[in-house]
Amino acid sequence: MIETIDLHQLTRKEAEFVLNFRINAMPSSVREIVVIHGYHNGIKLRGYVRNVYAHPRVIQKIASTNPGETIFQLKK
Repeated sequence: MIETIDLHQLTRKEAEFVLNFRINAMPSSVREIVVIHGYHNGIKLRGYVRNVYAHPRVIQKIASTNPGETIFQLKK
């Protein structure tokens, strides 16, 4: 199952809170999350999501062909 988290217009701290809350609440059947952070106004947020953010369930981050999205693969 694939879920989506939209972080448009959030600060880094707000995005961290939303990501942690949503990932912790996700059922184990979810294997991928598409994180939408935006491109033009989300450059800093994209850098945070792709390079800094860490969660115990996230095993891999994949840069999407859409530069405004990042895909998180989750542990089973």
